Amino acid sequence: MAKIIIDSMTSAFDPAIYHDEYQVKLRQAIERKIAGKEIVNVDKESPNNIIDLMEAMKKTVEMAKGNKGLA
Repeated sequence: MAKIIIDSMTSAFDPAIYHDEYQVKLRQAIERKIAGKEIVNVDKESPNNIIDLMEAMKKTVEMAKGNKGLA
């Protein structure tokens, strides 16, 4: 099952699709500070979602099988 999931998600690496959100937020904070505005750090806790890993893997395999003919 793991091999099927890995094979269905494997593609060529394209660095253009990744963005450095940290750098963007840091630059915005610096610009706000230079402009004399207050920098507010909001600590948002992410929800503690518990998922059934095996069920999620099964759904991924089913989706991969469905999309295999489209690729």
